Amino acid sequence: MNPLNFPSFSVISENANRFFEDPKVSVFALTVLFASFVFKRPKPCLITSSTIIDEKKMKECGEVLSQPTIHAREIAKLLGVANPHEFTVYAFPKKSDSSMLAMMMGSSIIMITSQQEKALRSDPDTRFTREEAEGVLAHEIGHATLGHHHADHPLKASYNFFYDHEYDFNDPASSKKLDTLHYASLRAQEREADLFTIRNSQLAQGLINRLKREQIGKPPEISSPMDSHPTITERVAYLIEALSQQTGRDDLVVHCFSNHSQTMPRTAP
Repeated sequence: MNPLNFPSFSVISENANRFFEDPKVSVFALTVLFASFVFKRPKPCLITSSTIIDEKKMKECGEVLSQPTIHAREIAKLLGVANPHEFTVYAFPKKSDSSMLAMMMGSSIIMITSQQEKALRSDPDTRFTREEAEGVLAHEIGHATLGHHHADHPLKASYNFFYDHEYDFNDPASSKKLDTLHYASLRAQEREADLFTIRNSQLAQGLINRLKREQIGKPPEISSPMDSHPTITERVAYLIEALSQQTGRDDLVVHCFSNHSQTMPRTAP
């Protein structure tokens, strides 16, 4: 990989004699090297909803975090996950208009935004609270624990059956139905991961607070069969209902948007 687009070392070595014999060539070569470094550096890695994340992207853009990695394991324990494995947490800068907060890759890699990472460290230079960041991490750990990365997960059964037995590549209607089943499966997985946080009331409340903050200053959402997530309104509603049922409270008030927000004490899973 040649991320800075330097001239290859083979080209330099082939012309090594000329570098020493002709000072003008040497100056020119050094100028090219300098220009390559200054002007051809990779663009800042901004994560948006459409960014394709792979191992190469993570190595180029992501910062591996040690403390949030430990943090993720502790959160998994609070959620009642028996013998949670180690998670690798990467922090990425995020485009300001992106709705992405975090992403689970496979069973052990969690991506969070740099602002979420600051919140986990209780850094005052962030508009998020630590409780909110923990709630988002809990949601991603839910994805991993529930096995959403497996191709044969039960929530993907309708999609897999249709793809294996009925899908016609040349039929636009068939392709549309396949897409509809795919996104329905994704929304079901997001709901499962949301409700997984109910295992710990404080983590669930942190997620609710974070979702509600996302609604500030934005127009009401319109749901679509091609949405990968339920609307924020739907997510907040079913989380509050599930949390109130668990705690036996129908007057649940979610205290949002304060770095000193009042949260319910952590309960045993």
